[in-house]
Amino acid sequence: RISVKKLFAAASKGSAQAQYTLGHCYEHGVSMPINAEEAAKWYLMAARNGDALSHYCIGTCYERGFGVEKDLALAVFHFESAANLGLTSVMTYVGQLYEKGVGVRKDSQKAYYYYREAAESNDGRGMFNLGRCFEQGMGTRKNLEKARSCYEKAVSLGHTLAGLHAARMYESGEGGTLDAQRAFHYYHCAAEEDKEAAFKVGKSYHYGIGVGVDQAAAVKWYMSAAERGDAHACRALGSCFQHGEGVDVNMKEAIHWYQEAADAGLAEAECDLGHCYESGKGGVKKDVEKAFSLFVKAAKKGYAVAQNDVGYCFEHGEAVAKSIKSAMEWYEKAAEQGLPAAQYNLGYCYYHYLGIDGGENEEKALAWFEKAARQGLAKAQCHLAQCFEHGYGVMRNAGKAVEWYEKASAQGYADAQVGLAYCMERGVGGKKNTGRAIELYRLAARQGHPDALNQLGYYFQHGVGVVMNSRKAVECYKRASAQGFDLAHFNLGVCYEKGIGVEVDAEKACKLYKRAAQEGIAVAKFKVGLCCEKGIGTRGSERDMGEAIRWYEKAAVNGLPVALHRIGECYLHGVGGIDRDEERAFAAFFRAAEANYRPSQVEVAKCYQQGRGVEKDEKEALEWYERAASNDDTPSTSQMMEADTATVSVEYLVSPRRGKEEELHTFHSESARSGGLSLSIPSPLSSTSISSKKSTVGSPTFPTPRWTGSNSSTPKWPPTLCVPTSPSCAHLRSAMCTIHNKVE
Repeated sequence: RISVKKLFAAASKGSAQAQYTLGHCYEHGVSMPINAEEAAKWYLMAARNGDALSHYCIGTCYERGFGVEKDLALAVFHFESAANLGLTSVMTYVGQLYEKGVGVRKDSQKAYYYYREAAESNDGRGMFNLGRCFEQGMGTRKNLEKARSCYEKAVSLGHTLAGLHAARMYESGEGGTLDAQRAFHYYHCAAEEDKEAAFKVGKSYHYGIGVGVDQAAAVKWYMSAAERGDAHACRALGSCFQHGEGVDVNMKEAIHWYQEAADAGLAEAECDLGHCYESGKGGVKKDVEKAFSLFVKAAKKGYAVAQNDVGYCFEHGEAVAKSIKSAMEWYEKAAEQGLPAAQYNLGYCYYHYLGIDGGENEEKALAWFEKAARQGLAKAQCHLAQCFEHGYGVMRNAGKAVEWYEKASAQGYADAQVGLAYCMERGVGGKKNTGRAIELYRLAARQGHPDALNQLGYYFQHGVGVVMNSRKAVECYKRASAQGFDLAHFNLGVCYEKGIGVEVDAEKACKLYKRAAQEGIAVAKFKVGLCCEKGIGTRGSERDMGEAIRWYEKAAVNGLPVALHRIGECYLHGVGGIDRDEERAFAAFFRAAEANYRPSQVEVAKCYQQGRGVEKDEKEALEWYERAASNDDTPSTSQMMEADTATVSVEYLVSPRRGKEEELHTFHSESARSGGLSLSIPSPLSSTSISSKKSTVGSPTFPTPRWTGSNSSTPKWPPTLCVPTSPSCAHLRSAMCTIHNKVE
């Protein structure tokens, strides 16, 4: 320490150090009052004498207008002079001025030069900025490996924030190395100073990225980042409180943190809040209108999940008027961003609805299904498999169908397991493999899949690939029936009617047949008619022929030949007190005969032969006898109308084009209901909630049903129910010879 008097004396003699010291004293009020003009004067004198630090100080005076008129150009001149005189601490700052063009024309090459000079002097900030130059190609050629190396050196020199950049590069693999552990290390280095790094550390602990899973530690770091205002950390905390990860479930806290993130403008958090209000779970009051408004807010910011949610709301009329066109527009926005759920939903809409293009478009549907499938969405893979299996929007390709069923099945998707099982048991796309089929049905059944349960019930009932076990069959049918599965209603009804695995209970059987009939199963309608005819399950156990006829007619509307035949018999013989009407009888027989039902073909021949309900015509009679005689009674004609359970091993071939929209969400197409017993049909794709949801669009239904089982084990209807049986060929040949002789 020297006296002010001596300091002035030295400064007057030209001592740069004394001049700098005087400037410092005047600037900060050391041993004398603050005087900006005097400070600037002495700094300037020292700078002219070549003092680097004084160049920097007078530069700050010109930059701030302290004791001199503000002049950025002069400020840059003095800063650059200080740097050129070797003042390391100012080199990085000069580089930044040239990078941003403050007080000087932008010059990336000069910026790079000064950053490099600072880095070579082991300045952490300079090393960090040199890394930025290499990463961005600023003033030099882009070199990510050198960039990462500079960031790591900057951290070692004490510039911890450079760790954030090094971590990002290790996390993404930029610079040639993907290393989650080193990414975690550098995020941890920067976490105390940077909120984003703190969030990343929390995320690493949460999901075990580069470090062991530790949800409590994740919450700690999320909280650290959230308290510093990191929106993503706020959202992550909301999720932890919502799902009880690292903390106890607390929906109040979850909503608080989601709201914090949403208030910061984070679209993802707005969408999360919307999901909370939409579901109304965990004590949150359900508010679909508020949910929809949050979805729209996030969707307008371009968040794909929210766009998908808005589309879902429009498709299903949730808090907004139903509009398939609007739904498809929103789905398309999200689908174009690559969101698998939206791609699937858009494909579904193209397949089922009148939408953007004004009509169904199987090719576009297929294209979107495939995009979602290739991203691993199981339900899209399953739906794509069904398209290849049935030829919807593409040529049939059994091999491709099996390939996609396998992919979805490997993810545990029950619908795909059922579809693949069908292929295995029928040899679709490869060799038959009943054992694998049963294994797949069991996997799907464990998830409660009704179609799989129904199919396993059939296997246990008939001992196909497993030891016959009627009780297990009934158990499977009951589980499927409890889910409202129409085919299981029917099969369980047969068990109660026949005493298969349970005590005979005609009342229960009739109730189950009615449930199946109300779901549209044609043969169940016929069974209900038989129950009414025999007084089973009716009020007072009285026969009700009028009600029986009504049920027969309902079955006949679906084209069930045996029902038409029974109607013909009732009118022909006046069964149950109804008036005989031979013309009506002939009309019913004729419709069933045209459907290739042999008993009706014989009755039509008799009607022509005897002139019952139609003008006598022995030539026509002969033709019908000949048709009946040549009818091989294939399972696809009469036999499948007379079986009790799923026993006919052929595909039902009628598959009309999809019809009205209200038919699209039924479990089976009308063609399936028109003539089958226990039909095994590809189950509709189930609704789920993605955020997975939604993917919860309704279930696509394919119109090709399947008969299941083995023709050799076909049980017959009980004789008491008077189901017509096919006349023998010998009988037909005898009748034909008689008529043939008369005709000749």
